[in-house]
Amino acid sequence: MRDQSVFVPDGTTQYLEWDETLLRLTFEEQRTVVITSTTVSTERVATSPDGFKAYIGDNRGVVLDSLTTQQRDIVDQAIDGTYAECRPYSEPFSDLRERLSARDDSVVLLVQYDDDWYFGHLS
Repeated sequence: MRDQSVFVPDGTTQYLEWDETLLRLTFEEQRTVVITSTTVSTERVATSPDGFKAYIGDNRGVVLDSLTTQQRDIVDQAIDGTYAECRPYSEPFSDLRERLSARDDSVVLLVQYDDDWYFGHLS
């Protein structure tokens, strides 16, 4: 009762009753806090792993078919490790770079080559 008295000078104390227990809260400072929220939404695009793979490939991937012998050599080297070429790029490599580039200048990450899917990376 003494702590709740208006005659006891302590303006920074607040009281909260929680689960029939009286809690005494004392605040030393006040700060503005920004709370960021994130919303997650989902969309079912397939009912099986094979269906999902087909959906991703159709919507996010590039099929590398009709390649020249030189382009196949480039892709085979990249699969075995890496393929590096400096500017000015050869015509076969320039054509591959163009096929692997999206409209927004980003790189397509999923590439189908000889019926297998790969993650692609250009740097």
